[in-house]
Amino acid sequence: MKDVVLTVRLPADLLPGPSDLWFLPLGGCGEIGMNLNLYGHDSRWLMVDCGVTFYNPLQPTTSPITAEVQAADPAFITQRRELLSGIVITHAHEDHIGALPFLWPRFGCPVYCTPFTAEILRRKIARSGLSQNMPIIEIPLGGTSNIGPFLINWLSITHSVPEPQALLITTAAGKVFHTADWKIDHAPMTGKPFKPQVFKRLALQDITAMVCDSTNALRPGFSGSETACFEGLFEVIRHEKQRVVVSGFSSNIGRLISLGHVARRTGRYLALFGRAMENMVG
Repeated sequence: MKDVVLTVRLPADLLPGPSDLWFLPLGGCGEIGMNLNLYGHDSRWLMVDCGVTFYNPLQPTTSPITAEVQAADPAFITQRRELLSGIVITHAHEDHIGALPFLWPRFGCPVYCTPFTAEILRRKIARSGLSQNMPIIEIPLGGTSNIGPFLINWLSITHSVPEPQALLITTAAGKVFHTADWKIDHAPMTGKPFKPQVFKRLALQDITAMVCDSTNALRPGFSGSETACFEGLFEVIRHEKQRVVVSGFSSNIGRLISLGHVARRTGRYLALFGRAMENMVG
């Protein structure tokens, strides 16, 4: 069975007008990972996130080239880089930030993110030796920013990494509520609890569209709180007499905090192993 590659050729002069508000996902829409979204308005573009996905070694392919991670094809916006007003990063997970040090030289525009995400990005740049001249503009939690014809309201949400942000993107042609990754957690280990009133107030505005990003969002029910995970971990680990090894994602800072609390309550030391883990907490 041969790989089938479908190529969609878009007009070279494809350009949003002053009455247009376009959403063009280059990656991450209907799939896990490599999020790269474009919003177009009044001859300008805004990029939201620039992440990677992890290569599946079991996936059939005829290509002799393999890689640990993959990113979305940025050719469309690379050809229009002079029209790209800026890049907004919603949070510091690899599927939203991981490709930026490698792809940014193709874009050459300012990057906007919160202080924690900015620090993680700087460490990634230092480690890779790439994109040393990237202008990183830190936005305070709940702040606003004007990026070309786009007004961005940053809205704090709850997730497994510090300072996750949803975006209210306002243009003369309409408004889009871009959620980024989220879950409703009333007792998170990082940041403040989920505030439903903030998002209920959005219902009073004339929102053109909502772009939602939440893994397993189509499954009924709610995701468990990190506090519940802490209680379960504590109950299991407190009975153990010897060393306990726990695996996890390095970017799940909430889980690391839970394990720190478990270690303290059970009289243990917490040791972290792995470059990505050390990068997150160092």
